[in-house]
Amino acid sequence: MPTTVSWSKGHDCLVQEGWKQTLSEIDQEWISKALFKESKKGTAELDSTKLKQMWFDPPQPDPLCKNIPKPRSYFGHRLLLWMLHKIWLIKLVCTRPGCKSRPLTSAGLYRHVRLVLDLDCHYILATEYLECPNCHAKQIGWSNNILEQLDLAHRLQFPAVLSYRLACDNRVLQLLKHRGFGNSPSQLHQQVLEQHIRRWNERVALYLQDCKTFRDARDTDSVLITAPKFDQVSEMIPVPSVKWFLTQFSDDESDDADFDEDVYTFDVDVGYDDITQPDYEPPSLRRLGGRHHRAPPEVRQPSPIPQQPPSSHGSDAKEDAALIDTELEDSAGPDNISGYAKVEALADCLFQFKGDSGVISKTQAEQITQLWNNLKPYDKIIKRHQDYLSKGRFKRSKTTVIPGVESTRRCFLGQNTGPAQWPDCNRYMECLITKLCEAYKSTVISVGGNRSQRWPLIVKGYKNIRRKVLTNGHLSSFAPLQLMEINRTTLIQWYNRTSKKQERQVLESGISATKPKLVTSRALPEPLIKPAVLYTLTIAPSFTFVLPESTVGQATVRNKTSIPVPPGKMAIPPLPSTSSAPAASSSSSLPVERPIPRSVAYYRKQAANRIAEGKQVKRYKPRTSVSVCSQCKQPRLMESHAQYFGTWYCAAKSNQTMEDWKTAMAAQRRLRKQQKK
Repeated sequence: MPTTVSWSKGHDCLVQEGWKQTLSEIDQEWISKALFKESKKGTAELDSTKLKQMWFDPPQPDPLCKNIPKPRSYFGHRLLLWMLHKIWLIKLVCTRPGCKSRPLTSAGLYRHVRLVLDLDCHYILATEYLECPNCHAKQIGWSNNILEQLDLAHRLQFPAVLSYRLACDNRVLQLLKHRGFGNSPSQLHQQVLEQHIRRWNERVALYLQDCKTFRDARDTDSVLITAPKFDQVSEMIPVPSVKWFLTQFSDDESDDADFDEDVYTFDVDVGYDDITQPDYEPPSLRRLGGRHHRAPPEVRQPSPIPQQPPSSHGSDAKEDAALIDTELEDSAGPDNISGYAKVEALADCLFQFKGDSGVISKTQAEQITQLWNNLKPYDKIIKRHQDYLSKGRFKRSKTTVIPGVESTRRCFLGQNTGPAQWPDCNRYMECLITKLCEAYKSTVISVGGNRSQRWPLIVKGYKNIRRKVLTNGHLSSFAPLQLMEINRTTLIQWYNRTSKKQERQVLESGISATKPKLVTSRALPEPLIKPAVLYTLTIAPSFTFVLPESTVGQATVRNKTSIPVPPGKMAIPPLPSTSSAPAASSSSSLPVERPIPRSVAYYRKQAANRIAEGKQVKRYKPRTSVSVCSQCKQPRLMESHAQYFGTWYCAAKSNQTMEDWKTAMAAQRRLRKQQKK
């Protein structure tokens, strides 16, 4: 079945509509000439006679530059036409259980093309649709179901790793597999960017030099009356960022892992640095986790500030106050350090200021100051800097040993975010954020009729508290609370890390870990004596790998199938001779086998059956007389007559030339098709 695409309105090239979204006008021009042809119906058709290779190169500039330079010869991109069924004739089957491995058939070109990043340029990747005749499900030619059916030799011919938006060549990813000193992703990104810029500058310099040649020729040659018009140079395709390189590398390394596509649906805006965090929670999993839990938020009321209970006797009041202070002092937090009740009291007092409106009054500021003074010195010091980081992403730099550099790098964690600290940099800040997380438990929360995500609400509530505390003059002078800046990335990673730590503690609490003995109860065996002659293995063990077999050339293409006629049933009538001279016979020449249409083969089969049954069959009698034109009453000769979709042209009765008549008829046909639409 030929592949037809629609005509591009406003352009002279025939290109599929979906390809125009990715292809530039330069590539559309040369690809339409290299792959397509105009069918009899006026639409674009994929020319199967040109599908002799998979790589197609754009036209190269003329060395002598005899014509006006065109950008398609200088800035065109290579095309990889990944068509396993049409070019290689590889037999591919449908993997659905009910189809029973039915062979797939070609269903036209895929509506989108991909730009693949190479070492010094980009190239275009196109493929075909493959359809199952049983379930009528279409599959893309580069999908995993198709690539897994290929043998090893042809599987290695696919050169790229595809993502949702971009694609990368395997040669670029190969450079990331050997990472060491001086070979970082940033350096690879810089090298690829420099190679792209260098190649682009070379093409621009050559194009401008050829344009200058024509401009100078106008001044010296009198033949060029008007100044030639040159096309503008389009911008270079940008190279992706470093995070995209690492994301592509991780996708290439995890191709063998089986993921559920319906569950593990990652957002495109998430960078690689976020994914590689040990406590990273994919946004899609957060959405799935809150799909059936959309209850209104439970706002916890702040607990009152611990005060002395009323008593009628002064001695009892003093004893009760001393008892409360002792309990507050002895209460230990998650880190097993005393004084955590005072931290919770301060966090409960700050929790009530999470709203957008309102300010801290003088009385409330004095209460916060009193709670701040009751804290232990351990809680008043923020944990920001470490002298040495032995592991992790922000370990000690190889070139910088200045104190504070690692702490500054830890501030910048997410993409498009400002400096931030971890929520557990001090205990009252961690306790305050924990209470905010308890207040907003659902993933999607309805606030004032608007649905919002959980984490932005938590960050917004904390920033409201931080803003009110920092703008209060009394607290700035007498209670210097260190409420550091946080963002969504640091908040989610801290929450995941804390939840996993608590879950691990619960699981380990019911397990009694046994300490192994360092000394054995029986004597160890004597060590083996080294033999005088070492044994050498002359024949390496053989391994058997079960790989798909090659099915090249086994696919059945409908328009190339020739059905032979059963021998002895019906002879093929000879073709009429168009020349009076006898044909030269040669004993070494062999008859040329022509493909027989399916309708002709079916008719001959039915005719042979009728002849075998003794019935009469109408014999085909070829026309011997010459066709006569109804306009000029003369024989219709090719030199003076032509036909265009049922309309005949006669040179004797028409005032136009044959070429002008064909152009006018084609324009009328396009106009009628546009009016129907």
